[in-house]
Amino acid sequence: MAPVGADVGGQRELITPECGFLLPTGSEDEEVQQYSQILEDLIHNSTKRKQMGNVSRMRIVSHFRLDQMVEQMENLFTEAKQMVQDHPRDINKIQLAFATAKEIVEYSNAKQEYSRLWQSCSHLVENPSPATYLYYAIREALLPIYNRFLRNGYPQVIQLKEKFKALLLR
Repeated sequence: MAPVGADVGGQRELITPECGFLLPTGSEDEEVQQYSQILEDLIHNSTKRKQMGNVSRMRIVSHFRLDQMVEQMENLFTEAKQMVQDHPRDINKIQLAFATAKEIVEYSNAKQEYSRLWQSCSHLVENPSPATYLYYAIREALLPIYNRFLRNGYPQVIQLKEKFKALLLR
């Protein structure tokens, strides 16, 4: 029997012109007409029907054995894994939504911290600029790390702090 089917999904992989027919999708009337013509031709041409049926069976037996399909699937998974590593894609919409929500929470926390730090350092300098505030905010946040470096014998951190301060407060 020669297969006759719709040209959808993975049918092209199974059915070639030598072993069967794939019909394009169309309106219901068009599809009925196409199927009718092909099936009528196969009914009246037993030689063609038998030949296509034999070719179709040989194709399935030689190209779609279970061991081959398992090996092909393993190769596809290996290839897909390598493609993800070599060419990572942008995050999907769900991941983007979670990342955005996380940033909103972090922004809100940062805004609260900003207000707290502003109040704690605004008395240090009269009319502080945003850069001055930034310096004092970063200084307060990094002070424990700065002190740890000093205690552990890294005096270079003093020069780094002074350069950073000069950059922000000039």
